Amino acid sequence: MSWCSKATTACRTAIFGHEVHDCQRVAREQVAKIPRFVKAYRKWGGIKHFCVLRLFVLPRVFPGEDVISLDGDMIINAGLGEIERAVGRDLYFLSRSSCLASIPAGSGFFELFEEHLLRAHANPEAYARDVMGFSDVQEFLDPIRFEGSNGDLSATFSAIAA
Repeated sequence: MSWCSKATTACRTAIFGHEVHDCQRVAREQVAKIPRFVKAYRKWGGIKHFCVLRLFVLPRVFPGEDVISLDGDMIINAGLGEIERAVGRDLYFLSRSSCLASIPAGSGFFELFEEHLLRAHANPEAYARDVMGFSDVQEFLDPIRFEGSNGDLSATFSAIAA
């Protein structure tokens, strides 16, 4: 069974008792907000691009819902109850990365993340210097120079928490 709705801008297909959401339209709308990051991050195979983009898309597809987000290459041999017991109902990121995240509804994370990313996009030099404490904006924009795809998120999460 599948259906599409212009109201939610997402398509859903039932597979193995779960709904799979096609969020391409939502993602395209969000990409338009951060073209500088899209250009910088896609050069590195797109990993960071999709990592950041998912944090823009999730609250639009699941507004007001608790979210557990996993990278596509992760396998967890546990039920949702076991995951919940392991990470609790609090905001949680595995090693401050988005590869495994538990984001409770009402935590404010999505709003803060988007606010910070849009600030960084508007003036990456000032954001890198004033918020992240970097001397060179390329440390923020180049994931190879800045500890792969997780280092930038760790620093962004630290800046958000401050």
